[in-house]
Amino acid sequence: MAAGRDRLDHLQDRMPVLSLREWVRQAERDQDKRTGLTSTEREHIKQLEGEKLKLKRSNEIPRKAVAFFVQAKLVR
Repeated sequence: MAAGRDRLDHLQDRMPVLSLREWVRQAERDQDKRTGLTSTEREHIKQLEGEKLKLKRSNEIPRKAVAFFVQAKLVR
């Protein structure tokens, strides 16, 4: 057990305490020992948010094109 404690002390010296706590909490979530999103769920949400942003950007182009042509038609 002392070797494990030495490793933990070494990690604490190199990593801020709050980061270590969050890492442990996330590991507990991944093992269903704590409520909250698992790492897999977090990654999936991140991926979905990226896809949503891409779709939002790609929908902007046709909207701007329609607005441009409507404006051009009104000017004539």
